[in-house]
Amino acid sequence: NGQIFEFNPPFSAASTPSFTINGAGTTPVLQHPEQIAFDAGGDMAVEDFGAVSQVLFFQAPLGGTSTPHAAAVIATGASPVGVGFDVKQQLYVSTLASGTQVFAPPFATGNAPKFTIAAPAGASNAFMLSFDSSGNLYVPFSSPGTGLLAVYNPPFSGASPVAFTITNGMNSPNIAVFAP
Repeated sequence: NGQIFEFNPPFSAASTPSFTINGAGTTPVLQHPEQIAFDAGGDMAVEDFGAVSQVLFFQAPLGGTSTPHAAAVIATGASPVGVGFDVKQQLYVSTLASGTQVFAPPFATGNAPKFTIAAPAGASNAFMLSFDSSGNLYVPFSSPGTGLLAVYNPPFSGASPVAFTITNGMNSPNIAVFAP
């Protein structure tokens, strides 16, 4: 439906959203959002896997009438599927086609990636990325016939090597999460 809902606690079966960002109510339109991330200031990045392959940025405070204040359009066919911010407030965007792209603030329409972190050899189809408390980057890959979780250690650059991969029991990993 291309929508983002916010629910405030306490939660129950009768909970209703405190606000909704509608796909049709944004410019450009949200089509297929899958992962969101917040920076230290409460601004929100949303990857939009739809036909337009874009990442939208919403400035805090968020509300039912929020519209993107900037959009970084990822190259056609790249299909962003994951977003996250590092401690420097740089935005990381995992893509199906071109590894993990890194954008530096301030974010504006048409921003080009600062650099791209390559996928491990033979891996493709990156999914929802995450960071652990030490700042290590985790990117799951669901390559045809195999799956793995690639781990990268900071500092990051376009030449960042994979520190190691986890493959045991992996088929089609989508995300790695960590306890606080």
